[in-house]
Amino acid sequence: MSSCRQRGQIDVSRKELRKIRKKLRERKKVQELEPIATATLPNRISDYETVEEEKQERLEAVTGQVKILRRKLPVLLRRLRAIPDPRNPRRIKHQLTCVMIYGILSFVLQMSSRREANREMTRPMFKENLRLLFPELADLPHQDTLMRLLDRIDIEQIEAIQIKLVQQLMRTKKLQRYLINGCYPIAFDGTQKMIRNVVWSEECLERKVGAGEEKKKQYYVYVVELNLVLDNGMVIPLMSEFLEYDKGDTAEKKQDSVAPG
Repeated sequence: MSSCRQRGQIDVSRKELRKIRKKLRERKKVQELEPIATATLPNRISDYETVEEEKQERLEAVTGQVKILRRKLPVLLRRLRAIPDPRNPRRIKHQLTCVMIYGILSFVLQMSSRREANREMTRPMFKENLRLLFPELADLPHQDTLMRLLDRIDIEQIEAIQIKLVQQLMRTKKLQRYLINGCYPIAFDGTQKMIRNVVWSEECLERKVGAGEEKKKQYYVYVVELNLVLDNGMVIPLMSEFLEYDKGDTAEKKQDSVAPG
């Protein structure tokens, strides 16, 4: 079959496909069926025409986020203060609430690592702008300070505060417009966080990869996350559960990820 003939058949198939799609759209319109929403990003150029427009849009976005943070911050700080501080009182430089706010901002600003947060959030201009928004942050702690605190603090109390905050948003109907079919969908999602060829912690899950003589053990971290999913695509994290090797049925050689129940 010549290439010209093949090209002609492809063109005919495309025309038939367009006709079928057109008939389907017309049928949906007659039956008043809503089109399925797609999460694909639009394939178009930027809507901003000038630098000033982009600056104004960014300013409005930041202002909106700050308003929410400032409105919820007093309630959040009051609840965080109720959590017992596990650190030595004689060696505390930054109050617990200050360190926790710093951690929240690291999450909001989407810092990918402690090193990135230390590098980016300690720049003079960043710190100056941050103090204008949050005067409570007279001095920023080191990310290692945050890590040591989170390693010793009761994480379940932090999760409880997060859930109470979301419940308050529900009671005040702040999320009413984003419901899906009048409901709050809860999504469970499992994510693999990191992989190593050595055991760096006894909680690591393990598996065998490769075949034959090349088969070897691999160690990884897996977390199951519980998220509130809204109609506008926003996802609010509620709880996270790290799967651990010793929580599984070790007698049956089942890890936490495959343990029954």
